[in-house]
Amino acid sequence: MCPHNNAGPDDARTGGEHSSEPSAKRIKINDVGINSEKVQDDAERKFQKKIRSAKRAARSELSVTKGEWQKHSYATSHLLSTKTLRDSLPRIDARNISLEDFIDRFEKPGLPVVLTHACDDWPASQGAWTEENLLKNYGDHKFKVGSDDDGYAVRLKLKHFLKYAKHAQHGAADDSPLYIFDGTFADRDTSKALKRDYRPPELFEEDLMAFAGERRRPPYRWFVMGPARSGTSVHIDPLATSAWNTLLTGHKRWALFPPGIPKAVVKPPGLEREASTWFTKIWPKTQEETWPGPSPIDVVQGPGETIFVPGGWQHCVMNLDMTIGVTQNFCSTTNFPSVWRHTRKGRPKMTVKWLERLKKAGRDDLVEVAKEVDAGRIKRMPGDISSSSSSSSSSSSSSSSSSSGSDSDRSDLPIEIWAQSQPHPEAADVRASLSNTELTNLKSLCGRTLYHGLQNVVVAHDNGQRSFFATGDLPLMWIRDSAFQIGVLLPKVKSRPSLRLVIEGGIRQQAFYILQDPYANGFYPEWRDPNEENEEDRSLGRGGWVGVRNYELDSGAYFLNLLWNYAQTPGIYRPEVLLSDPMIYDAVVLMVRTWVIEQRHNATTSPYRFVELEKDGLGNPVGYTGMIWSGFRPSDDENGYGYSIPSNMYAAGALQRALELNRGVWQSAEFEQMASKLLKEVIAGIEKFGIVDSTDKILDVAILNGNSEEKVILSTEDLPAEAASVPGPKVYAYEVDGLGNAIADFDDPNWPSLVSMPLLGYAGYDAAVYATTRNRLLSTKNEYWFEGKGFRGMGSPHTSHGMAWALGTLSEALTATTAEDRAEKLRLLLKLQCGDGLMHESIHVDKLDRCTRKWFEWANALSVVAIEHLVGVDCDAAAEVHHRAVIAQREKYRGKNRFMALFHQGIESAVQWGGKYNSSKVNVWKGIGWTI
Repeated sequence: MCPHNNAGPDDARTGGEHSSEPSAKRIKINDVGINSEKVQDDAERKFQKKIRSAKRAARSELSVTKGEWQKHSYATSHLLSTKTLRDSLPRIDARNISLEDFIDRFEKPGLPVVLTHACDDWPASQGAWTEENLLKNYGDHKFKVGSDDDGYAVRLKLKHFLKYAKHAQHGAADDSPLYIFDGTFADRDTSKALKRDYRPPELFEEDLMAFAGERRRPPYRWFVMGPARSGTSVHIDPLATSAWNTLLTGHKRWALFPPGIPKAVVKPPGLEREASTWFTKIWPKTQEETWPGPSPIDVVQGPGETIFVPGGWQHCVMNLDMTIGVTQNFCSTTNFPSVWRHTRKGRPKMTVKWLERLKKAGRDDLVEVAKEVDAGRIKRMPGDISSSSSSSSSSSSSSSSSSSGSDSDRSDLPIEIWAQSQPHPEAADVRASLSNTELTNLKSLCGRTLYHGLQNVVVAHDNGQRSFFATGDLPLMWIRDSAFQIGVLLPKVKSRPSLRLVIEGGIRQQAFYILQDPYANGFYPEWRDPNEENEEDRSLGRGGWVGVRNYELDSGAYFLNLLWNYAQTPGIYRPEVLLSDPMIYDAVVLMVRTWVIEQRHNATTSPYRFVELEKDGLGNPVGYTGMIWSGFRPSDDENGYGYSIPSNMYAAGALQRALELNRGVWQSAEFEQMASKLLKEVIAGIEKFGIVDSTDKILDVAILNGNSEEKVILSTEDLPAEAASVPGPKVYAYEVDGLGNAIADFDDPNWPSLVSMPLLGYAGYDAAVYATTRNRLLSTKNEYWFEGKGFRGMGSPHTSHGMAWALGTLSEALTATTAEDRAEKLRLLLKLQCGDGLMHESIHVDKLDRCTRKWFEWANALSVVAIEHLVGVDCDAAAEVHHRAVIAQREKYRGKNRFMALFHQGIESAVQWGGKYNSSKVNVWKGIGWTI
């Protein structure tokens, strides 16, 4: 990774490593001539002279003769040790991830990742770039090893550099050795053959900057080679470009910081600009409690691995041994808005030609994006760099820093899928797989459910200062359920601005409830005197505002994620006004502090007890994992083991978003430190404990037929006593206790679930393990998978045998990998209406007229998400049609035959404002669990 403006005017000086080379004297060896030892001595003197000259030019502040290149004695220190290092970046097999999946999981959210097998077919990987072959083919070529004080390239022949790297007086002893970081290798006659030995990995083939032309575009590709302790100091890649870095030989240590961290925090003023110094003096501080920002993501890159670094990420890289590799910066369709914004400011003349070339190439879509960026109508993207972040980019340990230009930008993470209303890329294929009748029925369903909750379970007060969102057939407001109910309204604010008042009131109501009790998850619409509650209710923690005190980790995570969804929704003017409300901030801090407490859930540290839990209300014993303990599942059933893997994944995504809000709005150093540390520990816990062995049952076929020694794997149902348990493939556990116990081959349909993993905002999950997990959960390996005459789907211990949940079917639909599978799950969705045109909690797989929960607004909201996203429709129009039909029916029923417009009322007019609960709709609802 290297900046465009550190390359220097490489061609301005030729004929020597730095300045003109003196002509070598010719020495003839004859019978009485100079012996070989003298020749070797002369060659060594010339070599030493070249190296000293290169060192002086590259780092004029250091005296070569006084030994200042080795003043810190890093070569004899523990600098290269990685014993305390936790490699926390996920590794993905490049052969098993599609471009679309990569973009969705990593490039769009701006998350780094390590790719394996991305360069297997390169000649460079198959021997062309070994030290021996490079020396043979390019030994006399001069590569750049640094820049002098005037910005000119300092060069050494490869044969001299390789000798330097291993020399006991130089590369083997220098604190920060010279490092080949050459950006002109592909343009010089004696080295351009190198570019034939590699090509960009398939995931990075798009190169929009190429339209600007090779002469006009900034440097973007570098051949890199260096010994231990050489490297690049902390920097951000230029112009908000992203980068890939492939290592062919050796090992590199990386430290990566997400966008938005002030430069002065990561790279204090006055610090020596070498990677070895940074890892010696600064990295240890990042691991301390007092570190003011998030700790870096640490990675050790090995041979054959490719690291993707999104734009805006500060990173420091140090070689742990002799390394050889190649790296390129790139602009793709995904990061084009960020790159355009920065290039427009930093290289305005280039952008004129670039735009012309894009237009000629038929990329009118990008031309329009550029215009929208220039007009300020496109939000900041993940690659956009904060004005307080580091903007210097260093091409090597011996090159000077320079500004890449930065805006007052901040990072964006994606809005959650239920708050987006964006069509799936393959929505057209889904529509083609459905009949016209099915499409019509899906749109009608979506029209009925979109505003059903708004018109039936919402009571707003004080012009939107607070809004109560009941869950449906129970007059309580769950934080989780209401987050979905609010989220599905967010994309409609632009066309229906009055919804903003209702939405903001719901967010304030959630914050108010959390401040009353961060362990509670369901709340009353009005305060109730605890002294008047009956004994059973008091034992369950009910009273005041609290209706349900089942501590569920995901509940608080939904609140944090909802704040992010709100802040990023197009059409909301100045969202920071609401986010700056002290009540919002206080609720966020209290929630995260509660999570920190529950990392160590025991009788001493945790105040939470619940009468239904084991061990006097404390719950089953757990060990420390770094993850956050939870007493109950999203279904309100108690946990089997204390650490829910999907809930912790969801909490990790919520923490990441909360940290971004803190950097942009609250700017609290205390919160930054607390949340960053928690996030790091939660991720470490998921990675260490989240993947387990599944269990399969085997049965000797010989037992069945008496003549075979083969074994077969059977489902867990109806096995005879002779069946034995054996380890199955690796899967994600649903819950673990940190003591060696785990629940696998189980999932609960309520979100967050294992099946919904790709939608939880946790980019570090293993795609292959997830695929295995999903396949097993949607089969008889899962005892709660039900198949019947009329339906099939995943059930829950929360309901009786044979009841498949709508949320499970919706999870399947939104995580399906083919258009045909998505269409099939949408067909099942139509069967879940149970005769009244709405969604329900569950349906019996054999009796489609038997459902639980007549009103279940969470399922209604999620059905809207699935239909809008997968079919690619905006359900607002269908909702309007349904609404007008209801009005027409009402007037017809009342004997009115006049034109319907005379009785027109808007969808929003059905929202109950300032209603008293003793006369509101919620007062007459059926109790929870009512079966239709």
